[in-house]
Amino acid sequence: MKNIIATLAIVWRIAGPYFRSEDKWAGRGLLGAVVAMELALVAIDVLVNQWQNRFYSALQNSDWDAFVTEIWIFVGLAFTFIALAVYKLYLNQWLQIRWRQWLTRHYLGEWLQDATHYRMQLKGDAADNPDQRITEDVRNFVEQTLTIGLGLLSSIVTLFSFVIILWGLSNAAPLHLFGNDLKPSSGMLIMKKDMGGAANVLALARMVMDAKLKVRLRVLIPAVENAVAGNAFHPLDIFTSRKGITVEIGNTDAEGRLVLADALALADEEKPDLLIDLGTLTGAARVALGPDLPPFYTNDETLAADVARFAVKENDPLWRMPLWPPYDAWLDSKTATITNAPSGGFAGSIICALFLQRFVEQAKSWLHVDIYGWTPSAKPARPEGGECQAARAIYALLSERYG
Repeated sequence: MKNIIATLAIVWRIAGPYFRSEDKWAGRGLLGAVVAMELALVAIDVLVNQWQNRFYSALQNSDWDAFVTEIWIFVGLAFTFIALAVYKLYLNQWLQIRWRQWLTRHYLGEWLQDATHYRMQLKGDAADNPDQRITEDVRNFVEQTLTIGLGLLSSIVTLFSFVIILWGLSNAAPLHLFGNDLKPSSGMLIMKKDMGGAANVLALARMVMDAKLKVRLRVLIPAVENAVAGNAFHPLDIFTSRKGITVEIGNTDAEGRLVLADALALADEEKPDLLIDLGTLTGAARVALGPDLPPFYTNDETLAADVARFAVKENDPLWRMPLWPPYDAWLDSKTATITNAPSGGFAGSIICALFLQRFVEQAKSWLHVDIYGWTPSAKPARPEGGECQAARAIYALLSERYG
């Protein structure tokens, strides 16, 4: 580290005087323009990466209009990239010429000052062709300084840009910072969808009440603020649930299942005939089935068959996933009864359902639906934004049973 600092100090001692000289404004302006264009080229790389995602999605979906649009976007990106690259090279060469001219005059002046070269000849230490050597050394210094400096800047900015992109794509992989699990920016920008479970429950309740179905309906909306604060819990904290089950906090971003578990425990105390919960709980469900096909879980075979039947009938897609008993052991904790987020990341939606199942014992039937509640991109009659999922199929089921 000391060697690097010493080297940088030497480089600055040689390079610095030019940017403080009479030619400083031209030098600073050219350097700023070259740096700006280098950053712009990195931005083009990022845009091309995003373009590839849209382009291949258009191919996969056989969307001709989107395909043509992306071709034109690519032409624009390519033209901009070429123009920036050519103009950056031009300005870089211009900067090199001006910088080399100033440094050459500066060091030749020092060489000729006070007849230094004559005195060295008298002492027998004369150098051959000193003016050529100075010129060549200046040329190498300027070229290598700009090449290494701009290359380092480009590499660092590119690294951070794509780290942010990859982190944004990894919704299930929060950043661990100062004892908290933080969502990536792409996850925070659509956090409004996290109330999708509650919204769909309210929609279902409204339909049931309007139809005056012959049921005793109780609606519970567990709500929680997901934010960093002085009183927020941290990884490895122990949370005592309403049911008395202690939960080790494996991930602070898995807060939804904690409050839903308490709501299920409260509802279960009444021994209902049917207990239903809808929640936007896991990204793993979206990885497995995508945004349009929520998984549902139940151990009641009759209920499962009815849900699947009405999902097809009402065009309200749902897909049954297993409450796989062998995975239940993954919830074990060394310091509490269970953990809210086991390490490993496998079968995330199933693990969440098994976690919730621990809080339901007395209800005759239980149905858990891990919905997304969101349309990522607009479709015919389905604008981008909040989406009603599972409510129509469940309402049809309730109508048949209790209408």
